[in-house]
Amino acid sequence: MMMLQTTSGGVGGGAGQVTLAGIRSRLFGIPDTTVTFNDNAYVQALNILLQQELAGISCYRKFSKATFLAAPQFCDEHKDASLHLERLVIANRGIPADRAASAASSFPRAILEVCWAIPGEGARRLTLTQFSHFEQQLVQRYDAILPDSPVGDAEVLRLLRDRCTRRLDSLKASLPRPF
Repeated sequence: MMMLQTTSGGVGGGAGQVTLAGIRSRLFGIPDTTVTFNDNAYVQALNILLQQELAGISCYRKFSKATFLAAPQFCDEHKDASLHLERLVIANRGIPADRAASAASSFPRAILEVCWAIPGEGARRLTLTQFSHFEQQLVQRYDAILPDSPVGDAEVLRLLRDRCTRRLDSLKASLPRPF
């Protein structure tokens, strides 16, 4: 648990010192407060999901011009999910992650870079397969966090999981059939 505490007092915190708390107190009538940030398992799980969604934005953005993939739409959906997750982290008194998950996205990103450079049916299949695996991991993470989530959060998390499931179904449907 992390705490931020503002100092009490008016505009001057003592010895001619101006504090943010003093200014807020005087200008807006906001009392001096202590803000506590939680870093519990639930907030950490939300942040992991947030990092995964940020990684999704990065990966889909790379393929925004691919005709066989609805990358711009999927990228926008991951952006929207990231905003929802940021709000959930803050609502649960956490500090949102600000970077994409590096370990989760580095391997698929390396494969996707190769696929982007080498056009063809094999590269298309591998690209769609990698994105399918990525979305499947997200669905599993959402399923894992749902039982521990508060009622208000569960509704948002179910919505985000359902979007992942639709993307996954779309990606699987786009995969070319084997011979």
